[in-house]
Amino acid sequence: MKPLYDAPWSNSLKWVSLLSSLLLLAVSGLIPVPGIFGHLWWPIRLFGPVLLIGTSLFTVRGYELRDRALWVQRLLWKTRIPLDSLSAVEFRPGPFGWAWRTCGNGGLFSFSGWYYQKPLGSFRALATSQNDAVILKFNDRHSIVITPEEPELFVQHLRGKA
Repeated sequence: MKPLYDAPWSNSLKWVSLLSSLLLLAVSGLIPVPGIFGHLWWPIRLFGPVLLIGTSLFTVRGYELRDRALWVQRLLWKTRIPLDSLSAVEFRPGPFGWAWRTCGNGGLFSFSGWYYQKPLGSFRALATSQNDAVILKFNDRHSIVITPEEPELFVQHLRGKA
């Protein structure tokens, strides 16, 4: 049996996603198009909906451990992360702390992309919460931060004790 873990949304992710979605749709629908740019009305109006659809495709829905890899379930596909060079797994309960987003999404349907935090350095986030993070450290690449529903059990599975 392959372990599957949901990726529950934190309240902050729910609020940011809802408010950002409403704002993008409202701005796209209500922004006045000056006469000079009248022929460009449709790209301006489509910007918000296209951005929402694009970011929603990268939603993190869950995590699966199989075939010596972590499979991050997205909306329409799965991202495979090989675990061959995994050197350490750490569960960090509570708030994850301050991290600077260097390239990525900071709360529209997920916290995903590249971040920087002094203790960790540069890392990749594939998360739906800023609490109870699991940190995967590798020998040959940057760390990855995920937020499975049962982080302690996830860590036990990775360590082969469950």
